[in-house]
Amino acid sequence: MTTVVSREALAQDPNGLQFLAHSLGMLVAEPASMPSPTLTRGAAYALVALSATPQPELASQGAGALADLTPKPHLSAAFVEAGALPAVVRHIQNMARSEANAVVTLARALGVMVADNEAARLAAVEAGGIKALGAALLGCSEVEGRLTLALSLAKLARGDWGAAYEACGWPAILAVLNLGSEASGAIHLEVANGAATLMTTVVSREALAQDPNGLQFLAHSLGMLVAEPASMPSPTLTRGAAYALVALSATPQPELASQGAGALADLTPKPHLSAAFVEAGALPAVVRHIQNMARSEANAVVTLARALGVMVADNEAARLAAVEAGGIKALGAALLGCSEVEGRLTL
Repeated sequence: MTTVVSREALAQDPNGLQFLAHSLGMLVAEPASMPSPTLTRGAAYALVALSATPQPELASQGAGALADLTPKPHLSAAFVEAGALPAVVRHIQNMARSEANAVVTLARALGVMVADNEAARLAAVEAGGIKALGAALLGCSEVEGRLTLALSLAKLARGDWGAAYEACGWPAILAVLNLGSEASGAIHLEVANGAATLMTTVVSREALAQDPNGLQFLAHSLGMLVAEPASMPSPTLTRGAAYALVALSATPQPELASQGAGALADLTPKPHLSAAFVEAGALPAVVRHIQNMARSEANAVVTLARALGVMVADNEAARLAAVEAGGIKALGAALLGCSEVEGRLTL
């Protein structure tokens, strides 16, 4: 079974291949049996071949056995060599939504296979594992299954969320961010940093802007993570939060845009955030909202104006950005349109 010619010959007899794969799999399954390297490699190649047979039932048996056996330490190297990872990925890609339980089982096994094995992880990534898991995650409606798929995707990405974005787009990344918060603080923070990095690039920001609710979720999530200096947010996380909130403040949905502007007003004055938020355009965004708000929104205008004053008080770069954005004119117009004494004083 370790030679191509003999494997191809046996593949012409699916039932014979099933018998051999099952027999070899049973012999190598337990480390106590101390299977020889030859036996282990033969079992691996037989099961990979079985998983590729055109008979769906037999192919599923092969994929299931690969999922069971590949994570075992005494088998892992031989099974990875034989192509177990691409075989499992292929089955995840090809399974219908009606086979959700089987997909989740394979995804769980895939996560275990790659967890502490960089060669296995790279083989799975090269085989399209990130895209396959992302598609399965978005197609899964069961909460526990979605969580399993999200965790396996995180293990496969291992911090490279740029690659995950290229393979799956924003929806899968936001799903992992959401599910990661329930399962693992470390994964949640890792995905948040990856998403924050993406938000600092124009192309990915514009892509997420097409999904205002997704943008709202990300902006809120990142804003929560950076709000307190005690959390010591990374520069990447801080910049990503700033760009996400500025983008949210510019969305055409008024309610979401107001949420973004309000968050900018709350966060930009904080010393540990100020520089990143000014860089991202927080000041022009707040000025724009003051300019566009109607007189009926006087309280909101005053709140933004108060925040704007705090933002620029000890920050010359922030002051200049606000002036350049038309802040003086906007505040002057708001002042003349305000009838409430306390509000006029603030303006």
